Formats: sequence, structure tokens, C-alpha cells
Amino acid sequence: QALRCLGSCALNMCSVAAGRIDAYYEWGMHPWDVAAAWLICAEAGVTVTDLDGGEFSLTARRTFVANSRLHPKLLAVLTDDKGEADGLLPWGVKRKRAEEA
Repeated sequence: QALRCLGSCALNMCSVAAGRIDAYYEWGMHPWDVAAAWLICAEAGVTVTDLDGGEFSLTARRTFVANSRLHPKLLAVLTDDKGEADGLLPWGVKRKRAEEA
């Protein structure tokens, strides 16, 4: 029913792992912001991916975290018809695609 951010990427990810919130997405974070939280989520059985649903990478600076039941449904809502989540990026930020690089 609402979007909420507690101010810490790691705290938000751990809140998903603990079952306090259903899902969380973030862009622009650094590896040290999420490394430990990623491990906690993995151990809790939470699905952690890139915003586009691809494999999570500490260096990608984009993450989507949700419980395994909700992850595919929410990802479908968050991504466009190409499976990309560019609409979630901050206003004015455009991601370079491989063919543009």
C-alpha cells in the first residue's frame, strides 16, 4: 500500500529478510552498503537480483529484494515490456545499454 525507505540500504534489505517488509529496491549504493545484507538475505531465502531481474552483483549498484513468492510478480510490475526497470531510476538518469556503449 505504500513505499517506505528507512534510510539504510542494508537495514531495508534485512527487513525483507526478517519478513517485516515485502520488497525493496535501490540504485546507486556501494558494495560496502549491501555486502553483509546480501549474505543475510541469501541465508534467509530471500530473492536478491538486479533491478531487471538478472543476477545480483555487488558492483552493479542496483538491487531488487523480495520474498521468493512475491519477487516475480513485483518484478513484472516494476519492469517495462523489455524487462528493464529504467522507470525506477531517478529522474534524468539514463542507463547506457550495451548497444549504446
